[in-house]
Amino acid sequence: GVYGAKAIAASANLLKLSELYLGNNKIGDEGTKEIADSLNLSNLTKLYLGNNDIGALGAKAIAASKHLPKLKELYLADNYI
Repeated sequence: GVYGAKAIAASANLLKLSELYLGNNKIGDEGTKEIADSLNLSNLTKLYLGNNDIGALGAKAIAASKHLPKLKELYLADNYI
């Protein structure tokens, strides 16, 4: 859930991570915003967030993120957007 997303976003151990699969974790808009705002995930090229109860606020957070400059693939199927 959202607490797991916060922990992932805060982890400096993930600086080299290029792919993140968080499908079916119910992170919602709040967790999605944490991911989008994370300085530790700036090397992500693929982000899978399917079936996570994400709405317009979460989608906008990802779209506006300045911290995901390398993102090439984004999977948001089965959310509320």
